[in-house]
Amino acid sequence: MLPFTHVQFLEVFALYNLNTWPAQWLAYLLGLAMVLAVLRHSPRADRFIAAGLAAMWLWTGVVYHGLHFSGINKAAFLFGRSLPSACCWRRHPFRVGFW
Repeated sequence: MLPFTHVQFLEVFALYNLNTWPAQWLAYLLGLAMVLAVLRHSPRADRFIAAGLAAMWLWTGVVYHGLHFSGINKAAFLFGRSLPSACCWRRHPFRVGFW
């Protein structure tokens, strides 16, 4: 059983979209830039893609889970705190071939 209703869940999305507008456009542009970086095979592409993905994980953890979803689910706050640490889990997360 979920600790929130379907209506509460949809209200979180509505509030998130209102509060973060127009950041969605920036996210789309960053995603497109990362796809183009994959296709170009430039020397810095790996670092750029890793940094872009880390920024998106950080945004998801802090802004969505920490600030919005935690209002209806307290576990989201803990999950939101774990995502930023996942962005920096290694000493040099943006070095080429870090996986």
